[in-house]
Amino acid sequence: MLAAAKAVEADIVDSLGEMDAATLRNLLKKAIAATDPGLPKLWQAKATK
Repeated sequence: MLAAAKAVEADIVDSLGEMDAATLRNLLKKAIAATDPGLPKLWQAKATK
């Protein structure tokens, strides 16, 4: 799976160029960071009503 992802990344770099691919990668990282709720708290007690 990692090899397939690297191949897709190489295709994108070939299409967009190194700078645009790096910009796209950074924008995607920022979008993920802004929308990621984080991991669920597995051992936290459930709230009672």
